[in-house]
Amino acid sequence: MDIILSRYDIAELSAAIVMTVAFIVFLCYYLGGFLSVANHRHSKKVGGLRNVKPQPVSVIVVVNNDLDYIENRLPMLLEQEYEAPYQVVVVCDTPEGDHAPEMLEELAAGNDRLYVTVIPSDHKFHHTNKLALTVGMKAAIYDNVIVTSSEAAPVSTEWLSMMSYGFTSDHALVSGYNRIGCAGGFFNKLQRAINMHESLMMLARAVAGRPYRVSRHNSGQSKALFFANRGFTDHLRLNVGESDLYIQQIAPYAESNVIINPKGVTESVPYEKVAVWYNRRKFFSYPFRFFRGGARFYIAASYLFTALFWVSSITLAVISSSELRIAALSMIVLRWIVIMAVTARFSRRTGDKAPHTAMLLYDFISPAEILLLTASRNILSLKNLWI
Repeated sequence: MDIILSRYDIAELSAAIVMTVAFIVFLCYYLGGFLSVANHRHSKKVGGLRNVKPQPVSVIVVVNNDLDYIENRLPMLLEQEYEAPYQVVVVCDTPEGDHAPEMLEELAAGNDRLYVTVIPSDHKFHHTNKLALTVGMKAAIYDNVIVTSSEAAPVSTEWLSMMSYGFTSDHALVSGYNRIGCAGGFFNKLQRAINMHESLMMLARAVAGRPYRVSRHNSGQSKALFFANRGFTDHLRLNVGESDLYIQQIAPYAESNVIINPKGVTESVPYEKVAVWYNRRKFFSYPFRFFRGGARFYIAASYLFTALFWVSSITLAVISSSELRIAALSMIVLRWIVIMAVTARFSRRTGDKAPHTAMLLYDFISPAEILLLTASRNILSLKNLWI
């Protein structure tokens, strides 16, 4: 010990200890959690997918003034290759002057699978997306329900078949993956990198049986589970977080199933403008303050130890002696290798092309981005957070 203290000062030793601890935590997240998602095979749980009998399923999607969705993406839900009966419930939450109801009624007239229900505009009664989803749940004729959004569409005609494998009981909670479409440019790569990282965070907990969030574009549950837990009753006044807080509420009673398959993926439309994308990120991050303790710690610890790693490793690489400088640079390189290896594995399992450069950049800037996101939503309160 005396030899070590004589060779390195306290600042160097402290930085080396912090870097090592932070690197071990990083390995726990990536090799213990994220890799389990990349290697996850739902067929092991059910004894082989061929042994699973397809069950009737209802698909719910809420639309507003989404004429492009109705014309170009909704037909993909109606053209699924599925052996069992299925129903598509479109809840049209429409403002005045919206032409979506007419388009939907015309489409439903020629398709028995499509059921349309309209929530008319009401200037006196304000409501959130939770009401629309609840209306969809009540309209669903089958007990197993998959929820998607008007921002996304299945990438395969076998999407419904893949997702339905998650319904192994009447209290199953099915988590799927949603990717962001490729549009070229670095901003698109950054969107996809952040989406992949946050999806890995979310799915890792779901694989472990402790979900705190599901994709609002690609998830499923039973009507029995939804109504047995009173749906969104406890969070009706909150204008955002229709799924996160509810998922954390039902997690102890749900059977968490994760579907990782290239055919079971949805793809959402990428944002073209940075300001729009950032405002949406801020909007959907508001419920974090209401998250339960385990989920809050899991998310916060990830970014905290990422920040500690980069501060300590860069400090050692710049000011330390040759041995510690080499150790710091080696850990940085090893960290990058692990990130690329795990995301490449996950990419192959989902059919989502991993934006490796953007993934490495986001790992470096993520603590600052999350800190900025937290500060902006706390300093500038959201006017329409509550109804």
